[in-house]
Amino acid sequence: MNIIIDEETKKALLENLKKRNKSAVRLSIKGFG
Repeated sequence: MNIIIDEETKKALLENLKKRNKSAVRLSIKGFG
């Protein structure tokens, strides 16, 4: 099964991941602080 992801979708997924990572980092900092 080949899944073809075009560049726009890749960019959107990357942005989504970055946002998630940022909020996860903030939560962990709050937890440790």
